[in-house]
Amino acid sequence: ASAGFEVSFISTESGTLTLELASMVGQTSVKLTEEKIQAGNWNRKFSADLPAGVYFLKGSVNGRTFTEKITLLH
Repeated sequence: ASAGFEVSFISTESGTLTLELASMVGQTSVKLTEEKIQAGNWNRKFSADLPAGVYFLKGSVNGRTFTEKITLLH
């Protein structure tokens, strides 16, 4: 089953955004997006065909990275 979730953040600069979901052991599970974004608010809904569990959302814009822990529920 697909788990739906929403990602929101504020970028201080325009550039290329990359978002990936990784399992707790650090394996890349799925690349969500790689796209050009503008500075400001960013919000998008995703679905991932992954088992329920805890994952890390890894993102970067122009080399600036962030990581958030998320829980996917079915």
